[in-house]
Amino acid sequence: MSRENPADDDPNTINSSYYSEFLMEGKQISYLEDIHELFKLCAKQEDSRKQITDLMTKLTDKMQVLQNQVSNLPGIHLSIREQLEILEQEQQNARKKAENLCNLTNPSSSS
Repeated sequence: MSRENPADDDPNTINSSYYSEFLMEGKQISYLEDIHELFKLCAKQEDSRKQITDLMTKLTDKMQVLQNQVSNLPGIHLSIREQLEILEQEQQNARKKAENLCNLTNPSSSS
C-alpha cells in the first residue's frame, strides 16, 4: 500500500489527512466538515463569497484555539536538546526508583 504524500513516511511531519481531528476545550472538533463545505461553496456557480468568508472565519477561530493550546503544552518552547536532557534525567530517576524498589522487595540481592 503506497502513500500519496511522501511526508507520510516522515514521523516528524504532521499530515493533515491523518491528523485532521483535535481535542479542544474538552470537545472533539473536525476540520473535515468545514473543508468539505468550503469546497462545495467554491464549486457553486453562484456568488458564495459571504458564506466562504464566514466559513474561513470559523476555521481561523478553530486554528487559533489549537495554536493557543499547543503553545501552553509543557516544554513546547524548550529546544530539542533541553527536552532530551530532561528526558535523560527522568529516566535516571526512574531507574533509581526501580532499583530502590527491587532492593526493598529483595534485600538479600543488594548485599
